[in-house]
Amino acid sequence: MNISTLLPTTPARAARVLGLTLVLAWVLAWAPLGAAFAASSAAADSATPSASIPFANHGGIRDWKADRDKGLWVQDVHRKWYYATLMGSCTGLDYAQSIGFDTSPAGNFDRWSAIVVPRWGRCVVTTFVPSGAPPTKQKRAAAAKDAAAVAKPAAAVKSEPEAKDDASKDDASKDDSAKGDSSAKGE
Repeated sequence: MNISTLLPTTPARAARVLGLTLVLAWVLAWAPLGAAFAASSAAADSATPSASIPFANHGGIRDWKADRDKGLWVQDVHRKWYYATLMGSCTGLDYAQSIGFDTSPAGNFDRWSAIVVPRWGRCVVTTFVPSGAPPTKQKRAAAAKDAAAVAKPAAAVKSEPEAKDDASKDDASKDDSAKGDSSAKGE
């Protein structure tokens, strides 16, 4: 093979070869970064299990239960439960008798969907994951009671300076009562 056939013969061809060489060098330099980004985004997608209810706009949703104003349990026609976390608080959701499901154009209810609370507005879904059934009212009440019982002793614990102040007040009241007793004896 003759080396002169590989060399450019005109200035225009030399510029084109130089440009292609620079483009190829740039692509090869950035290829590992692109592969690393693709791997990290794939890992992030697999770390958050996303779910979807197909045909939600044609009877794919069987039931729903509000989690106060922060989320929603949704049951599909196959009786599988999902939990939808909402962006911010959804005013009126806890007391709503009915809601609307704003699905994607394909009719799926997923993390890009929203719910509509009549007379209150639209609430956007941020996550939509498989879940267990929502807790019953008795379990919610018991959990709230347990949380209140745990919080109560923590509020009763005094800090060290407050405890010292109370001890000094008690000592002062004992001294006052002792003086009162001695003056009563003297009379």
